[in-house]
Amino acid sequence: MMSSKNIRYALITIHTILIILTTLISVLLAGSFTNFIPHIVACGVWATYIPTAILLPFSRRNKGERTRFDCAQGEMTYVVAQGICWFLSLILSALQADSRPCHEISSYKYAVESEWIQFDGVIWNMGRYCHTNIATAVLSGIHLLFLAAWVWVIVRVVKSWRGTDEKGWKVGMWRLVRGEERDMGGRRWRESQEGLNKA
Repeated sequence: MMSSKNIRYALITIHTILIILTTLISVLLAGSFTNFIPHIVACGVWATYIPTAILLPFSRRNKGERTRFDCAQGEMTYVVAQGICWFLSLILSALQADSRPCHEISSYKYAVESEWIQFDGVIWNMGRYCHTNIATAVLSGIHLLFLAAWVWVIVRVVKSWRGTDEKGWKVGMWRLVRGEERDMGGRRWRESQEGLNKA
């Protein structure tokens, strides 16, 4: 059975691949400005949190320090924010794919990107546009399932936290998934590195 640490890193990897793949498909193949908005927001949120949350704990640990940048509460906020972006992506893609031009492709040589939100974006290849929106909706739905699994991992490791000096939601995920500072057999194990400071 995979450890919480490996599951978390696997989810981060899949999450990153899905962000890149779905955004490229939507923007390059469909040329969808409507979906570009939630996708670029999701990319910005990713760039702000994920690289730092992964690299900072390693660099701080080498200096004998702890960090709470990737605390469980903060990571949960990140996952929820991503969930909102990809839920919007799912809804927008589904609405575009279900629009009249996509139901009557042969009747349209081109169409404005949306009948209900006017961006004046002319779509010249209706077939590719409609099929790509279907693919974007499916990928967004899959992405939401992985984000839900990520929420489950966060809640699981927080509930299993046995540290006595701070609540699990305020502890860095880097520590939580490794089970540092747990009660084991009635004996409390604590890192004893000299110069260890709380960030």
